[in-house]
Amino acid sequence: MQLRNVAYNFCISFVLSSIGQSSGCVADENVATAGGRLQQSVIRASLVSALFDEEIVAQNVFAVRHRYLMLSMSGRYDYLANWVLPSETHAAIRLSGAFTPTEVVPLTPKEYLDSDGSGGELVSPVFDLLDAARSLGRLEDLRGRVGAIPPARTEAQQRARAAMLVLLAMELNDEVTVAAEVNRLRALVTVAVPASMSDQWPETLVAYRSVTRFPKSTACDVVKDLVAYQLQRGIPRESAEWHSQIFSLAGRLKTQQISGTDIATESTDVLKNWIPIARTRWIRDAAGVAKASWRWRGDECNHVTGRDEDYLFYRSPLTISAAQSL
Repeated sequence: MQLRNVAYNFCISFVLSSIGQSSGCVADENVATAGGRLQQSVIRASLVSALFDEEIVAQNVFAVRHRYLMLSMSGRYDYLANWVLPSETHAAIRLSGAFTPTEVVPLTPKEYLDSDGSGGELVSPVFDLLDAARSLGRLEDLRGRVGAIPPARTEAQQRARAAMLVLLAMELNDEVTVAAEVNRLRALVTVAVPASMSDQWPETLVAYRSVTRFPKSTACDVVKDLVAYQLQRGIPRESAEWHSQIFSLAGRLKTQQISGTDIATESTDVLKNWIPIARTRWIRDAAGVAKASWRWRGDECNHVTGRDEDYLFYRSPLTISAAQSL
């Protein structure tokens, strides 16, 4: 391991030295100017990102959450801010998430659960960072740091930056900024053709956070775009959990707009005399498909979201007299 680190540091120093000589900046950090140090820091971060696939690192959600839960609140903020936003270790904004297993089993690690301990939800280091910033009163500091990030050249990073600004504006109840950044994000989403679920985390995080936390925000319009431009075209392929979750968000949003109540709350109220039952399939449920939600309209109950094999059993066990028993 020590030999590997020496070799790694030698390679980094060699590349930086070569870049420094060709660009006219000093490679020796001991004599470099402040501008030279900053340039070397940026080059170093870009080089590390090139050597180690950023997409692979960004998808390491549960490991990041495991470490995050072991830290104090201030430690959580510093750790997640440096992990999500560009820092000395990487040059990109990391917006990623993971869907937790639909059925929670005993002794499930906390990093696989959302804040209320349920399953079938979306968790993300970005959400954890926002919660930590809110607890510490540092949302404005965080927004300033995101705003200072130079506009990206790649379409994916443009979506990531816009999504972060939307998320922070929602937390700060700044609907003016939400509207401006959502328009920028939606313009990018409408022309994007994601090859996999990981290609569309920025808009997915905005859609999920807006519907579940800020249902009256204009950011909820992102859900409609995902339905129109992705779901109806079957994009991305082989992402059943993502399709299930977006359909769930669309159903919750429609219910909120019609009745003014959240489908999650409504389901809890109307199921007092009913027992929800689902036929579980471990491959599907482990991936994190959306949980079942129900809505009553008069004497009719609608299955709004969930799996194909969700059922309701009425809480009324049948009794058979002795004469009728076999």
